[in-house]
Amino acid sequence: MKTRNAQRWTAGLMMALGLMGCASAAPSPVSVAPAQATVPTSVVVETVVAPTVDVVDRGWMRFNDNRDGYTALVAEVLVDCANAEGPEQSPDCVRRRGSFEVAYALSALYRMTHDPVYLEAADAAIETKALGKLDRLDAYEASFFLALATERERTKRRTDLHAGAEQVAKQLEAWLTEADDYAFAQRSMFGNEENAAVVLGRLWDWAELTADDA
Repeated sequence: MKTRNAQRWTAGLMMALGLMGCASAAPSPVSVAPAQATVPTSVVVETVVAPTVDVVDRGWMRFNDNRDGYTALVAEVLVDCANAEGPEQSPDCVRRRGSFEVAYALSALYRMTHDPVYLEAADAAIETKALGKLDRLDAYEASFFLALATERERTKRRTDLHAGAEQVAKQLEAWLTEADDYAFAQRSMFGNEENAAVVLGRLWDWAELTADDA
């Protein structure tokens, strides 16, 4: 990183010196005809900077143009997972840790698109059987349930999961506070499914929604 920063700094310095050299070597305004004196030195900078900015803009525009298509592809898989019965689920659906992840994603899609299809699919993905096992969820599943409850209350004004979310929030708070320094460091550093940053983010969003300062 230090080497890369040094290279960037050196390159910037060389460019600045080059521009200064061009300025010092320019002929005196007295000896140059007005038509020649109007040639701007900024052309040198423009040839370096403008193409880079143009490439970034074009890339971002291409992403925006295709974003709806990408969203539709993801949504199709999620809707199929939500509406499929257990034996009919695809391997991708079977590998999921629970229905809350799918329901949360569909709820977020509904917020983005206001398409009732995603709202109905999200409702279908919330299984009564899974709701009866909230006290046995691991941190990963629990964090997605809390995110789902937050999304439903913010977007759909539905409080059917509120009581369960309060229970899960206490579980996650205990999961964070009861960890010793070593365990907390592991959960903070590693990109596993029980990452402390994910849990903290879900708790923060829920606390903001419920005005829970504690």
